[in-house]
Amino acid sequence: MIPPQSQWCHQICVTSACWPKPACSNCTRMLGHEKKRYFMSVDQFETAIHVAKSFLVDSAEDRGMRVNRNNPGLESRRKVLGIFGGEPLMHPEFPTLVDIMVENIPKRNRGLWTSFDWANGKSPKYGAYRPHVDRLLGKQPTGSTRSDQEDGYLNWNMHEEHQVCEHSPVLVAANDLIPDEKKRWDTISKCWVQTEWSAAYALDHNEELKFYFCEVAASFDRVLGLGTGLPVEPGVWRHPLWFERDHHGVLQPFGPYADQIRRTCGRCGASMRLPGRRD
Repeated sequence: MIPPQSQWCHQICVTSACWPKPACSNCTRMLGHEKKRYFMSVDQFETAIHVAKSFLVDSAEDRGMRVNRNNPGLESRRKVLGIFGGEPLMHPEFPTLVDIMVENIPKRNRGLWTSFDWANGKSPKYGAYRPHVDRLLGKQPTGSTRSDQEDGYLNWNMHEEHQVCEHSPVLVAANDLIPDEKKRWDTISKCWVQTEWSAAYALDHNEELKFYFCEVAASFDRVLGLGTGLPVEPGVWRHPLWFERDHHGVLQPFGPYADQIRRTCGRCGASMRLPGRRD
């Protein structure tokens, strides 16, 4: 694992609504297990933006590719702050969220993760998606993470049969599959998802805005009502994250994110690199 400030992107999870229903069996947001959908308020989104925007300029160099791909010559990815869901385009105030991001975040650092036809579709609330996506990302957004990319980052997958969309089963618990505690925590400490992926600003089970060292941990916290999220305040993404061995030789997490790690990672299957399945 790496501290959130060394990740290449952070996500603001603006909604847990999805369409036509939360049917993806291995969704990292665990939407099929939610009791209630949420839409982040404009004020909550603005709070997240103001806390997260310094990540784009003051954080440590991206370490994910270097750690996992063992290629010190590989160029670091540019930092991205994404609008994420559920399905972000279902948020009834999406144009207002775009306004806030455009005002505060440089275009090249803005991101959007969507499974909707953003180019041709429209919302029953605010109309065509495309004008707002164009404002957010520019006219030529791509999935490139190159540092010289000028337009924003777009991750678009409509989950159609011809598209590759496979997820490992996150609800197969490491606690169950790796009974040896030393081996289990050695595996968790090297979790490729947390290293290659994202921290999250999301609403917990009390609909309060919280910060998580890992997007999947945010899902476990909300669905199981764990209460491990940190208050979204300046510097929350800067905290250190490290492991040390106890007197039994078992790695233990340390730092302000340690409670999240202890209470979510053993329940999660991401670190075990289980085979992906069609969602």
